[in-house]
Amino acid sequence: MAIKQLLAGVFLSASLSMASAAVVEYDAFSLSFDETTNLGYPSFSTSGGGGSTGFGWSLPSSLKVISLGGVEVEQTFLLPSFTITAKPGWTLSGPLSSFIGNVVFNEVGSGALTTMTATGQLSFDGGASVPVGGVLSKIVTTDETDVRSGFFADSADSAHGSFQTLTVSDASLTLRAEGGVYASILAQPQNVLQFTITAAPVPEPESWALLMAGLGLIGCAARRRGSRR
Repeated sequence: MAIKQLLAGVFLSASLSMASAAVVEYDAFSLSFDETTNLGYPSFSTSGGGGSTGFGWSLPSSLKVISLGGVEVEQTFLLPSFTITAKPGWTLSGPLSSFIGNVVFNEVGSGALTTMTATGQLSFDGGASVPVGGVLSKIVTTDETDVRSGFFADSADSAHGSFQTLTVSDASLTLRAEGGVYASILAQPQNVLQFTITAAPVPEPESWALLMAGLGLIGCAARRRGSRR
């Protein structure tokens, strides 16, 4: 089983390197990713309480579809494949939390419709890849006669315990606009694709030794108090 997982991890790493992988170093992990997509290099990193850490991309304005006169327009945009690898002295754990938003849509005329779908493959520690994604939630902010607007935004968690590597591959966004007089989906630089995990330092052997010694002293003290009674 371990050999199969190792071979799978080697295959995934090789596939990523063939796609012109670049590397960004963070405190707890290394991120190797495909830099050839429209998103390029990660635009930001995040950190929070409880060891929460992550990174993400701003969505370029080239990510868009526009339909005029009801013509169906659909376009798929590749997202970066990437692998997260824990650095020595760190342990990583799930869930892998992903978020995308807030991508604006406009629909004018009866029957105008827009949809946005995210798909990809997810693998932990070189194990079997599982499909992830789905149709993004649509938040309507303006709803008048034959005129609707708002934005697409959604988040998802992939539950998992501790891991050393995590790979996302074959990820894409599909934008579709059709019907009515005018329909569009238009990304802007403030729109983001973000991933978050949990990272914790592994205690050094000296720390474990001090902890065990401390527990031993507490145990001895408790036994002495019991014997006096």
